[in-house]
Amino acid sequence: MAGLEEEIYKAAFPDFEWLNGIFRNLEVQVCCKQDRTLGKKFPTILFGPGHNTTRTLYTGTAQQIASIGYEIVVIDHPYETDIVQFPNGDIIFGGRVGSNPDDKEDIVLGLDIRAKDVAFILDTLKLNRTVYMGHSYGGASAAHTLPKDLRLVSGVNLDGAMWSDVQYTGVDRPFLCFGSIGHNSSSVEEPTWRNFFHAMDTIHPSVWKRELTINGSVHGSYYDFPIIGDITGFREGAEAFFGEVTGEVVMKVLREYLSDFVQFTLLGGEEGLLSGPDDDFPEVIFLR
Repeated sequence: MAGLEEEIYKAAFPDFEWLNGIFRNLEVQVCCKQDRTLGKKFPTILFGPGHNTTRTLYTGTAQQIASIGYEIVVIDHPYETDIVQFPNGDIIFGGRVGSNPDDKEDIVLGLDIRAKDVAFILDTLKLNRTVYMGHSYGGASAAHTLPKDLRLVSGVNLDGAMWSDVQYTGVDRPFLCFGSIGHNSSSVEEPTWRNFFHAMDTIHPSVWKRELTINGSVHGSYYDFPIIGDITGFREGAEAFFGEVTGEVVMKVLREYLSDFVQFTLLGGEEGLLSGPDDDFPEVIFLR
């Protein structure tokens, strides 16, 4: 799988000098086997990857969220995700959902399919209340799916354009957006976020919403790529892809802010770090 992913990314970014074996030589640190007889149940969170993107590129983010005390399900979407391997060894290649911004119908169809995948997961795991968060197309999916399923109590969009009509209707449950520098509701290049927050302000004025960004971030900062760059030393010349912010900072910000969001919206806690700027996190910018 790792070797195939590496070849896929080499083909997708031919001008980017990938280190040979960068994926194959990475190891994931995991915890020891838990004693299931303890009977303790942890809140379950759903996470949606980017367009055509494997769940494995969010392993670091998932680990950080899990380390706070949550179960997190990172979702592959067969026939869209670039490559999926089933337990019996079968490999399914994706790329069946287009990314042409002029073909909105195809993009929204992909979001509808993701919404059905999420409903299937909720049914299978018998989840009645959870949070759906995602990066890029996964963030768009969180916003798109929230109005369709009352079991989703809140949502998070990490730097994803709002492709569907949800940008004009908003959502009726708490929603958090984390953008990147140059990609937020104040940027000319991102009308969908402006539309979304306008809808939230006018149609759902009493619903909780926040828009934050991480200084020095780019779209790729929300993958595991920055932490991979930190570990391998492979950052020089890759700032446009990784961002200037380090992977360690991104992971810490996501762990703490997303944890407080889950505590607040799912578990009835306080807003915590989401209440406003914090001196311990100077790189986090509050836009609204």
